[in-house]
Amino acid sequence: MRDPASSTRIATSGALDSDGDPAEFDARDDADADVSPDEYDAPPPWCMGEEIPCGGTPGPNEICIPGGSFLMGSPDGFGDPDEWPQHTVWLSPFYIDRYEVTNARYRDCLADGYCPAVRTDCAEVYRDPARRDFPFDCLETTDAAVAYCEYAGGRLPTEAEWEKAARGTDGRTYPWGEDLPTCDRVGAALAGCPGEVGPVGSHPTARSPYGVDDMASGNGEIVLDVYCAAAYSLPPPWCNPCGFGSYAGECGTSVAEPGSFCFGPLVDGTFRVRKAAPDFGPDSDPPVLDLRSANRMRSGRAGFRCARPALGP
Repeated sequence: MRDPASSTRIATSGALDSDGDPAEFDARDDADADVSPDEYDAPPPWCMGEEIPCGGTPGPNEICIPGGSFLMGSPDGFGDPDEWPQHTVWLSPFYIDRYEVTNARYRDCLADGYCPAVRTDCAEVYRDPARRDFPFDCLETTDAAVAYCEYAGGRLPTEAEWEKAARGTDGRTYPWGEDLPTCDRVGAALAGCPGEVGPVGSHPTARSPYGVDDMASGNGEIVLDVYCAAAYSLPPPWCNPCGFGSYAGECGTSVAEPGSFCFGPLVDGTFRVRKAAPDFGPDSDPPVLDLRSANRMRSGRAGFRCARPALGP
């Protein structure tokens, strides 16, 4: 855990509106600017095909995701157009939290003076002792999730990291495989199922192939990347990609060197990607499709978990 006094706090801005949709975000300098893929004539030398084991030691409830390639997105004609085309991505090894951040964990960050306050409309619920182990979904802004992960010594996972942790390397549709979600498997994360999203780890049959919990049975999750509908149409190489939107609303991407952090600038009118989240709008997918690992949309009210690089001894 980082000492709040010795670390630069990430400023928060842009509250969610009354419907839980993103409002505005202030611009931020891209302090960790990386190399654009169009500057490469060939994949970088560190973008290798073989699997690379995790280095270092995992923390409590961290899961190792080995480095290597996986299939990201959906085949043309399946899912939504912003998931096309399906493409091969190579990632460095990383650790990801087994569970979403809970109410109790966020309360610790808030008590230490590092994380910003929660939304006023759910402050009482999130303090309920009976809900201490429920996934935290009271973000006032998505930058609050960035601040928490910094406090915990990591960062938000990139969209590619999150998706690999959820579906593995065989291109499966859901963390558990191809069977459609049911109330027994994912509980209230599936529209029409009784009850509410329960404590983290409540649905072991929905675990990913790596053993990560609740990637289709929680609240949907915010990741580091800034949403752009056409991101997958950008040219390769797809090595540690982290996408971000520009002031003009166009797509950009960067290639992060192994072990580095990739931060896209949040500017007015841009939003982080939210993965595997139900969407109850009039044009939304059927609920069973919302929980696919490849499903992506603009951020709103959701949960999150943290990740960190796993290179080195």
